[in-house]
Amino acid sequence: MTSLLPPNASPLERLIEAATALDARTPSLGIVRTAKMDADPRLIPWLLWEYGLGELLPWLADPRRALDEGIRFHRLRGTPASLAMALGWLDLADAAIEEHGPGRARISFEFQIDPGRVLNPDEARAVVAVAALAAPARSRLVRLYHGWDQRPFVLDRTPLGEGLISDFSGPLLDGVRQSFGLRHAAHLTAPAATVALGVLAGHAARAWYRDRWMLDEM
Repeated sequence: MTSLLPPNASPLERLIEAATALDARTPSLGIVRTAKMDADPRLIPWLLWEYGLGELLPWLADPRRALDEGIRFHRLRGTPASLAMALGWLDLADAAIEEHGPGRARISFEFQIDPGRVLNPDEARAVVAVAALAAPARSRLVRLYHGWDQRPFVLDRTPLGEGLISDFSGPLLDGVRQSFGLRHAAHLTAPAATVALGVLAGHAARAWYRDRWMLDEM
């Protein structure tokens, strides 16, 4: 071992140098750099605690996956990328995240999610929970929808009968609107004799003299 102490070093300094010296029995310091990346499975619960990733375990049951993805999630937390990652944990990687566009004055920033399919109540609550983890503090999820999507009526832009007055469709569940709908189709075959008895009816509509604007008519 090469000493770095000056010639006038005291006996105590030389003893300290000898006690802290590295020799062939000391593991390579390169191991320290990857110790947490290649951690022993017995250490993973402690690493999850150290990084504060315990809140992800309900959605990432595999501790190793929770460690690997949780660190990346925390680096992205508060961005649309982190929300998309969290939805992927619920097998909703194709979900559409919709931000409220301009023209809608809000106290806080709001967003909606179309998960791509109709969710049951438990699945909807899971989406609400992961959205609360991933969204920025100033943002909040206000609505889940798929299959039934009615938007607020916008004068001069929304056709009559195709919007709601100042609100979105769907009842509230845990503070978040749920607007889901399923369409069911059926094919009916009637006997030919029954079809032959059909009556073709004629209908007439009123024609307005357009000298003024009339709600529900113009």
